[in-house]
Amino acid sequence: MNYSSIITSKGTITIPAHLRRQLNLKPGNQVNFLADSTGKTIKIRPALSWKELQQQNQAILKRRGNWPPKPYKSGAGFEAYVAEKYGKKSLN
Repeated sequence: MNYSSIITSKGTITIPAHLRRQLNLKPGNQVNFLADSTGKTIKIRPALSWKELQQQNQAILKRRGNWPPKPYKSGAGFEAYVAEKYGKKSLN
């Protein structure tokens, strides 16, 4: 289905009520605008919450065989990763 909306002088658009209900959009929700490579088509989709983004990334990593993450050689955290990868002893 195609819907249209008018852009106001401040750049605001109204998402038709039917689409807001379908996408479960509420006042204050964020949406993402995605333009195709030609710049002639824009897609609007609800922005992902932090938890949804984490779940999506985990699913991608699982498909690639990179989940769960493997511990660093030293067993320490990010600072150990930097030290192992770049040969630095500290982030400071």
